[in-house]
Amino acid sequence: MSTAKKKALIISCMAVILCAAVIAGATYALFTDGEQYAIGVNTGKIDVSAALSMEDAWSESQAGVKENATKGEGEITSLTVPQGGKVSIAEGKTVTFSEMSLGDGAKFSLSFDNKSTVDMQYRVSVSVNAGASKLLRDHLTLKVNDGAAADMFADGQEQTALIDWTAVETGENNAPAALDKLTFEIALPWSALADSETYDEAQSISLTVKMEAIQANADSMPVYVTLEEASTGALEEALSAVEEGGTGFITLPEGEISWTDAMSELTANKTLTIAGAGQDKTVISAAGSGFTQIKLQGTVTIKDLSTKGCTFELSGSVTMENVGITV
Repeated sequence: MSTAKKKALIISCMAVILCAAVIAGATYALFTDGEQYAIGVNTGKIDVSAALSMEDAWSESQAGVKENATKGEGEITSLTVPQGGKVSIAEGKTVTFSEMSLGDGAKFSLSFDNKSTVDMQYRVSVSVNAGASKLLRDHLTLKVNDGAAADMFADGQEQTALIDWTAVETGENNAPAALDKLTFEIALPWSALADSETYDEAQSISLTVKMEAIQANADSMPVYVTLEEASTGALEEALSAVEEGGTGFITLPEGEISWTDAMSELTANKTLTIAGAGQDKTVISAAGSGFTQIKLQGTVTIKDLSTKGCTFELSGSVTMENVGITV
């Protein structure tokens, strides 16, 4: 198994010396005095590791008869379900379910190693990556611990919580607190049968499980996204990845991206920094005709790019840095 580790410092590590100078001189010695005090500051730390494991896999008939895969001894890295599909886990972080059939499913677990010496909060989420099959996106179910199975991405969501933000206090003398193991199941139920009949090719989906940890009194974890391609869809997806009330840093590649009204709406109630690769490399253009004033709805900084046929309407919450404007 491999681990995914998040660290955050409470404050910068530093040592401070405060000095009160002694005023010397015979005339004033009676009325003056002085001391010097040394103050050393050592930071606490947030240090949480998570290890992903596979526990079981199965095929379930339309009549509800469940048959589990045959498991060997020791750590499970691959299982073949009775229906013929195969579930594998590589390097403790990448799960692949190939040849999945209706009724197939698998169970996984996350074990945590908490070495944090300060109070913290953490969450675990699963998100869908670009290019996902609509069939699988709409019908895959998720069961967390002993809860009931439910649609993984209901109402078009991009992300769903396995564990929502949970506060964890340190013990006596800042001893790290133990975190309970998390189990979750992913399955393709028979309820997808009707919709599956409209597809004649194999479908695929890629999911990412992510753990985040921050200090207990922080609002939220910033989201950092670096686009690999200059496209409208990629930028909309990046903006969607930042939750309302959250903070995001989005880095754009070289190329031209058409800005849409949907993107403006996706900035609402968010604090965003959108940075290009340079004025001569990254271009934001207007989706419509004529010169357009783009009005953003959040607190947004646009920098290191050029606009073509448009500009961003400046306000107290929208600023531009190193932005070239071409009519």
